[in-house]
Amino acid sequence: LIAAAQRIESGAEEIQAPIAPVQAEAETEAETETEAEAETEAETEAEAETEELADIVIGNITLSPILFNIATNEAASIIETLQRLVATLRKGDEPHIGYDFVRAAHTLTGVNRSTGFTDISDLAAALEVWLQEQMDSAAAPDVLQLNLLEQTINALSEMVDMLRNKQEPIARPDLIARLKVRKVQ
Repeated sequence: LIAAAQRIESGAEEIQAPIAPVQAEAETEAETETEAEAETEAETEAEAETEELADIVIGNITLSPILFNIATNEAASIIETLQRLVATLRKGDEPHIGYDFVRAAHTLTGVNRSTGFTDISDLAAALEVWLQEQMDSAAAPDVLQLNLLEQTINALSEMVDMLRNKQEPIARPDLIARLKVRKVQ
């Protein structure tokens, strides 16, 4: 107080008029409203963080959001790889099924088996075996084989999309059975 009085006396500081009671009340109300808004915003953010951290439950499988995001992003990336490989195969740029196909199907199988999504892993595993047999064959895949390959990749894509939308994928035993049918040569 003494220092403030000395600054005023020396002219370094001006005397401030006292705040009128009405102005003081308005400022207090404004501060209270701002504090209330900040509290509401903090609560909303906390709820959003809780939702983000809540486990993901699909069917009887429960995953942490981090594991769910890693697995579904990896699966989506693998689907893109398979789609790109089959498009290359269709164009005739690469007439035979190569190792990249088998590796992609194998990785998709493992990602989904490790997270418990066996409907996807079962179809991906059947595709992996089918692709291995095609790779070992000297002949390029025919139109029917390419169609089966595309149908299987499209089904896997739909299953992964369902999973990413937090829905349980629908099993495709029909495609698994078709992939297990061996071509008579």
